[in-house]
Amino acid sequence: MAEDPGDSGYLIAITGIPSVGKSTVSGEVRRHSSTFRLFDGDQFIRNTPGSLQPTNALKTLSLMLDEVERWLMSSNVILDVTLPASFVERTRERFGSSVMFVSLRVEEDEWHRRDSHRTDRGRLRQWDASLTALQGPEDLYDLVIDTTHLTPHGCAERILSKAQDFWESVRL
Repeated sequence: MAEDPGDSGYLIAITGIPSVGKSTVSGEVRRHSSTFRLFDGDQFIRNTPGSLQPTNALKTLSLMLDEVERWLMSSNVILDVTLPASFVERTRERFGSSVMFVSLRVEEDEWHRRDSHRTDRGRLRQWDASLTALQGPEDLYDLVIDTTHLTPHGCAERILSKAQDFWESVRL
């Protein structure tokens, strides 16, 4: 929870391509830190009418960030979402030093193994340049983690350690 009732909370934005382990890692971060609530950005997008139409992308992102901002008024938030690199800077501008961006990555063979078990409708099923370009360059993020050989618990430990350094005064 935010340390002072009048302060906004902290935001850990965990992003990456589908099947990289965002939801699993986000849940693990939540389990290890009682001061954070989990906001499922992908579910918010799926439940927003017309959100998957390209012309609505900015509007949907804005609506999602409005909701995250409401949550931040009373708590710290983990945002679990596939966020295109082009939106990372927009989100950083909106939340300033209150946001820490984590990009989860995975090796291609492992991605295929994980993705083959998914049954989500409308999913991208092909590893190609456009999918990997969704992530953007590593220096866009405060922390980049390859989930190929690291457990969700190990990922969560790295995220919380980085968050502790990032926001020196927050109790996680």
